[in-house]
Order: sequence, then C-alpha cells, then structure tokens
Amino acid sequence: MAEKERIRVYEMQPSPLDSLWFHSTCECLTRLAPTGFPVQAAVHLIRPMDGQPPPYVELHTHETPEVNILVSPQGDLTYLYRSNGEEFTVKAPACIWIPARVPHAEHVISGSGIFVCLILSEHYHAQRG
Repeated sequence: MAEKERIRVYEMQPSPLDSLWFHSTCECLTRLAPTGFPVQAAVHLIRPMDGQPPPYVELHTHETPEVNILVSPQGDLTYLYRSNGEEFTVKAPACIWIPARVPHAEHVISGSGIFVCLILSEHYHAQRG
C-alpha cells in the first residue's frame, strides 16, 4: 500500500546569499531557506537601507521556471530586473514569472519588505546568462 500523503513542515534557516555562485552578499538582505524542501525556495528579508545597494545577482538562467513574489507592508519595496538586454522596475506588491532558460538578474533598489523566490524544481542548475 502506498504511503498516505501528509502535510510536511520545513524550518527556514539562515542561508548566506553568497552560497549561490551567482550572488554576492548584500548588507540589507537576510536570506532564509528550507533544507530538503521539494522545490527550491528562499525568503529574503529586506531591511531599510541608505541609498541603493550595488547589484548582487549575476545574469543567469536555469532549466525550470521561477516565481518571485514582492511584499512590502510599507508599499515601498522596488526591484530592478534585467533580462534579454532590457531593464525594468517592479514595485511591491507583485508576482513575477520567469520562464525556463530566460536570462535574468534582479536586485533591490529601494524600500524594505519580503522577496520570495521559488524555483519550480527540487534539483536545478543555474548557468551564466
């Protein structure tokens, strides 16, 4: 008999942003990620900052789609996205769909709030974009 499906809870643990080869440290951001979760997930807590931080994500691609969710209780969180030679800003609240194999990079440019990243695969490999 097959095992019954059940709800599973995964604790979010601090995970250095620069543990991902295409990211560098950003002082205004704390990354939390679960271990063993069935998709790649991370929650970024963005603190208020003085000025705009330098870009901290390199242009990259992966073989699976990605979902980004921006939430800001103050309504001031703004991100810059780069893709296929274009740049555009996104202000919270927003949900962003990044199809598989589309080169992209994003970073906070102002405000505070929460940035959620879900890559819809348990195993993925990022490549330089």
